[in-house]
Amino acid sequence: MTTDSIGNFGNMGQTRGTHGLWGKRKPPTPDDLIKKMDKDGNGTVSADEAKGPLAKDFSKVDASGDGQIDKDEMKKAMDTFRQQIQSGAGKGGPGYRLSPADLFKKLDTNNDGVLGSSEAKGPLAKHFGKIDTNKDGNIALQELEDRIKKLQSSSLKGNDDSEQNGAIGGTSSDGGST
Repeated sequence: MTTDSIGNFGNMGQTRGTHGLWGKRKPPTPDDLIKKMDKDGNGTVSADEAKGPLAKDFSKVDASGDGQIDKDEMKKAMDTFRQQIQSGAGKGGPGYRLSPADLFKKLDTNNDGVLGSSEAKGPLAKHFGKIDTNKDGNIALQELEDRIKKLQSSSLKGNDDSEQNGAIGGTSSDGGST
């Protein structure tokens, strides 16, 4: 089981941001997830009731092979997922974030050591002017790292306004840009 395939079921209905995989909320318990999906009220999740990655990996989670995921099977799957996230396994899966240097390298398609406006994507493009602090028309790695540190610092201080709650340019907890 990998974080790429099963990981998302552990944060169904939760937010993600600088506060960790489940946002400011506590992580869901196995009971929480079962209650969310258990349409017939029998205390387990059948293949027909399973949603998202849990449906995709149903047979891997259903260790007993009885066609139902019970609390123990759900707990084991969630524990496996958390261990993979903590160990860094399944990089690229849920909860994984590129380091500033890795993000920079990935976006610097012409390998000139700076990000021009044509290389910036998503929130980085939208907030290019804020990140380009020396106003030279490019973003250097140091400027990107400084912006990320500033946002992380704001988040740790409890500043949760939409401008500074975790994304490079600031995004809302539902993933929409601000």
